[in-house]
Amino acid sequence: GIDRVYLSVNPDDPLHFSPQLVRAVVARLDPTFWENPGYNLKELQNPQPQTIAERLANDLLLWNEPPSSNRAMRMRILAAQLVKEYGRTKILEWYLNSAYFGHLAFGAESASQLYFEKSARDLSLSESALLAVLLETPALNPIDAPGAILESQRLFLAEMAQKELITTEDFSAA
Repeated sequence: GIDRVYLSVNPDDPLHFSPQLVRAVVARLDPTFWENPGYNLKELQNPQPQTIAERLANDLLLWNEPPSSNRAMRMRILAAQLVKEYGRTKILEWYLNSAYFGHLAFGAESASQLYFEKSARDLSLSESALLAVLLETPALNPIDAPGAILESQRLFLAEMAQKELITTEDFSAA
């Protein structure tokens, strides 16, 4: 029952994702996102997506193919082509607008409305970290498993502080 709204990664666009969300998702799912070619060479035969571009190709282009080594290679080739053709910013934007966050919430805006009753434009660091963790385990969401998701969120925020992606003050506030 939540209207789908397409948001941009560009903070100059009036309808944009919170920069905190962008930072948290990249830190959680693909720390080398802004430098990598869209695929992970070390994991060529792994059927699980390793990068955000691979996740996008997997979820939107290959969703109906059964896992196999051929599918894994196709996913990585498609991820490389997507990055080359459209660029990293567009890949991240498409991913954030289509990813599954549990409870039939597709896209970060829908998830933000469902779990926090506010736009993904206005997410705090703490809320952004929670959504970033949800991308890996959508079944552990605030509705079905509040304790588990809050613990995962806390651990992720601690990891961000340890890697100096956020300050200790930011960690304490979150």
